[in-house]
Amino acid sequence: MPNFGEFATMPVPAAPSEVAPDGSTVRVLLGLAGGTMAHFELRAGEVSRAVAHRTVEEIWLVLSGRGELWRKQGAREEFVALDTGVCISLPRGTHFQFRASATEALMIVASTIPRRPGDSEAEPVSGPWQSSLAQQSDSTPRGRAFEGPLEGAPVRLSARPEPVAEFTISTHDGHPPRKLRSSIAGSARQAMLQPRCTRSGRCRVSPVPRPTGS
Repeated sequence: MPNFGEFATMPVPAAPSEVAPDGSTVRVLLGLAGGTMAHFELRAGEVSRAVAHRTVEEIWLVLSGRGELWRKQGAREEFVALDTGVCISLPRGTHFQFRASATEALMIVASTIPRRPGDSEAEPVSGPWQSSLAQQSDSTPRGRAFEGPLEGAPVRLSARPEPVAEFTISTHDGHPPRKLRSSIAGSARQAMLQPRCTRSGRCRVSPVPRPTGS
């Protein structure tokens, strides 16, 4: 847990570590007791999910790219062109959605005041565009919609009493399949899981019974 009472320095991380409730990827930056900063990216052609913040407010500065922002506050509603150098504010409760141009990703640095308590703080709302992003939760990194430890470490799949016959994971990042060992709650059965992945990043996994005596 960082000490928000001490000054600090850091570079912008090379890769995103989270996915925001609106679907953009996040590189977490520094924060203080009263708020935080982060770098957001929406890839070319992507449309975010429409959300509203229940308890926090944000100020954005577009670092690069082009796109469009929709925001609504009570009876006031507008569309804003996003371009390098544009700064916008999102007071608490503002409904908003944004999209990147077909040729350029949007890079935005944002301050959040106060610090966001968690993903449940944001609520989905109706926006003007159909989002291009699948639903994700708990700030899961987009590059790893599912990730388990390497072979040799247990992965608890669920609290279901019956064995899992098959499930699907998506890696999205072209990484090779990896073997996972499952420890299925409520069942004495353990299995080695071997993903079979396609070029699209969709992986189908079937359990194989452990060898006798293992």
